[in-house]
Amino acid sequence: CRPGLRYAGARDVRFDAPAKTHRGEPTRLVVEAEPGDRDGEVRCTVESERALKKGRTQRTRHFSAVILLGEVAAPAALPSAFLPDENVSAGEIYRRFFHGPKFQVLTAILGVSADGLVAEGRAGSRAVAVGLRTAPLALEAAFQAAGIHWMMTGHKSGLPSGIGQVVVLSQPSEEKPVSIAVQQVGERWHVDIDGLEGPILRLRDYTMVERGDLPPDDRFAEPDGGRPRCFPKGDPQLAEATTAEPSEPWLSPTELAELAARGTPRRVSDRVAGRIAAKRALRSLTGVPAGDIRIRNLSSGAPIAEIPGFPDVAVSISHRDGEAVAAAAHSGRIGIDLEVVEPRDASFGATWYSEAERALAVTPLEETAIWAIKEAVLKALGTGLALPPAQVRVLALHAGSAEVSLGEEAETHRDGATLSVAWWRRGDRGVVAQARLA
Repeated sequence: CRPGLRYAGARDVRFDAPAKTHRGEPTRLVVEAEPGDRDGEVRCTVESERALKKGRTQRTRHFSAVILLGEVAAPAALPSAFLPDENVSAGEIYRRFFHGPKFQVLTAILGVSADGLVAEGRAGSRAVAVGLRTAPLALEAAFQAAGIHWMMTGHKSGLPSGIGQVVVLSQPSEEKPVSIAVQQVGERWHVDIDGLEGPILRLRDYTMVERGDLPPDDRFAEPDGGRPRCFPKGDPQLAEATTAEPSEPWLSPTELAELAARGTPRRVSDRVAGRIAAKRALRSLTGVPAGDIRIRNLSSGAPIAEIPGFPDVAVSISHRDGEAVAAAAHSGRIGIDLEVVEPRDASFGATWYSEAERALAVTPLEETAIWAIKEAVLKALGTGLALPPAQVRVLALHAGSAEVSLGEEAETHRDGATLSVAWWRRGDRGVVAQARLA
């Protein structure tokens, strides 16, 4: 990189593991940086080395990112939305968060919806360091605002897992307040922080790993009638379901009978959950009541939605271990896959992954993500596993997205459409991948 470039932000940020020290045992932190693929980019990692009792050295990766230097195009501002008033004081916020006084950057929550939040805060960094260009407390405010939104709407607490992109546009004032806008899309959060003089920070595709349910005494009360969704409906729409929830009002007795006609009770329960998730996604996308949405399966097993007034709508379903996810889009083709993160035998990678993909699969998370991406792309192509998974080659994994290429046979099913791939962690044990052809 050329000298003199200022810090502008980062992309593909991964928070892999906390760095811990052990009493009486030295731990060596290793920070590495090397030029990235483009001018103004630097790939950085933070790892630790610890000597174990039997003479072995344990090396753990804690953090990785591509640092952006120089001029960087900022993401577009979040869409406008009017959120219902819901006031939460700083005292109520930090009764639930563990942050010390210097990091208590949120001063009030002003409005909350099922898909967003508006807050005020202070983000000057003088309290923690002088002269930093990274706006650390602005980023902290973004993390906390997304985290408190998950607490209020999902009754969950979480820790940072990844960032698709963060861009610092200006330095926050030490004295003046900032406004914070949060939008949740699926299991990702986008955050804008603005000051009185203009935009300060843009955070996109922020993900969290679940720490657990909030204790009952810490849960925020739900307003009468629940919290509405206030941001414009995006495309695609995502939804979830579990086998523990009732099928009414989503499925009719006829639909339940069709789903129960084959398979073990466990498979039937999974299919019911998948159908509920699909109807949720389609209702959110179209506004059509669940009773007017018909879903049938092609001979290949791929789901097809029949909705009055929406002839081109697409839907995809995945289920695993009693949980289901679905994605719906107004047009084009879509595929989604849900997988559980777990260690796999070495023969799995040798059988299904190329040498380059095996090099990407450093951890069980990455190995699982690669497989989920292959399945999601094959679903979007309309073939499923009738086409060999090797026809989908995962070239790179980024935080929230992936680069893939298609083999010659897979290309014949693309039909000239543009392929985009996203993936994200789901809780602490799951991975979801989504592929879109449009």
